[in-house]
Amino acid sequence: MGMPGAGKTEVARTLEADGYQRLNRDALGGSLADLTLRLDALLLGDARRVVLDNTYPTRKSRNAVIESAWERGVPVRCVWLTTSVADAQINSIHRMLDVHGSLPSPEIIRERSKLDPRYLLPDAQFRYERSLEPPTLDEGFASIEVRAFVRSPTIADDRALILDFDDLIGRDAAVLQVDDVAIAESRLGVLTGHRDEGWKLFVHAWRPQLARNETTPEAVDACLARFRDLLDGAVDIACCPHDAGPPVCWCRKPIPGSVLEFATRQSVSLSRSIVVGASVADRTMAERIGSRFESSVAFFGSA
Repeated sequence: MGMPGAGKTEVARTLEADGYQRLNRDALGGSLADLTLRLDALLLGDARRVVLDNTYPTRKSRNAVIESAWERGVPVRCVWLTTSVADAQINSIHRMLDVHGSLPSPEIIRERSKLDPRYLLPDAQFRYERSLEPPTLDEGFASIEVRAFVRSPTIADDRALILDFDDLIGRDAAVLQVDDVAIAESRLGVLTGHRDEGWKLFVHAWRPQLARNETTPEAVDACLARFRDLLDGAVDIACCPHDAGPPVCWCRKPIPGSVLEFATRQSVSLSRSIVVGASVADRTMAERIGSRFESSVAFFGSA
């Protein structure tokens, strides 16, 4: 058991390799009740090694499985993956990048999640956290194994500066005109110097004004194009158009969807990269992706 993106599938497949039969609602469809019926049929057929790979956040959701096994004289072992929301988010983002090829929008996720459980929004993990009732032996488990998540290292050679658009141009997130887009000469020199040393440049822009209809996509695109020209085109830019409030997308910091998409596409090692920013969101994101954080004041000096 564990939240969406906890890594349950990987554990279940390891058990499959050891001879367990896997029952998973995402793979088989239907409801948890349907899976319990499948389990009961397997146990009636003398199967004794079955792994059920689902979230099971509440005692009620787990009870039918425990009761079915108990009636057939089969002990139930719980493997509880205590993966943090931050790690589960990263796992879910990577899974969507693998299947979709890019970071899908909330609209695409809502449509495709009807048929493909790999598409999900951040609220799925927050719902799990809110509803979680930690497993206990008095539910009928023979044992409970708690497993912390450990991320496998990625193999990538390049390094990047991960920057914030508004921080670089020295303005807040007010509606901009093209002529407002500028980078201080001293900061520009620092960026081009790193670029010449082989650092890749990634810039994240948050434009909630798009969601509020306070500006247009064409106006934002023009500002981002102007910014790209200032760096001779040698920069990747991602823009989150979603509003403040509870997260409805994977691209608004500190959720690192846009950064992970960039790092995957450009073969960037995030552990060798630096997040440069001025906000708590920048610092939090750096911690989540395993990058070093430097405040923009420290990084650019007096620039």
